[in-house]
Amino acid sequence: MLYNYSNLPASDNINRFSFSIELKDKLFFRKGAMIAYYGNMSFSDLGNNLIDMFLQEAFNSPLFSFDYALVSGKGKLILADNKRDVTSVMIDKQSITLGVHNLLAFEPTLELQESILGGFVTLKGTGTFIVSSNGQAHMLTPPVRVDPKSILGWIDMPSPSFYYDMNLKSLFGFNSGEERQIDFYGNPEGVILIQSS
Repeated sequence: MLYNYSNLPASDNINRFSFSIELKDKLFFRKGAMIAYYGNMSFSDLGNNLIDMFLQEAFNSPLFSFDYALVSGKGKLILADNKRDVTSVMIDKQSITLGVHNLLAFEPTLELQESILGGFVTLKGTGTFIVSSNGQAHMLTPPVRVDPKSILGWIDMPSPSFYYDMNLKSLFGFNSGEERQIDFYGNPEGVILIQSS
């Protein structure tokens, strides 16, 4: 299909690998994720201009500030992540902890903080974020145990714990690779996001 400004989706997937955002103000996005745009937009690094005062409210993760940029303006922005599936998720007065490499973009109505878990960040508030995954993303409810490689994040859940399924064979070095799992329990209203890789 031949796309133009008028027939691009407004904040929806173009296909499973790319996402079109109808930008009306500002958006944080991971550097390298923008593949095209229509409209009047400006792009800036975090921490290089007068917007710093605004960013301090929404972007509280100095460790990852060089990985993200801010786009401002109006138009349609197309994001992708190297043939990975792209999905948008809306949270309402909630918090989600995500793998930092899976977080593609988020609205400035959400506050980003570094997580106590290495390689993860936490978004809090109300707004939409875009996540990339290796295969389609799925949502599960607790209690559930998940392979660590399939974790995208978790919404309104306490930090998970590790579970090791040890048996006599694994003590002698015969491992299936599935012995190490992440155990989610606690809030029955919580959601766990996984990727189907």
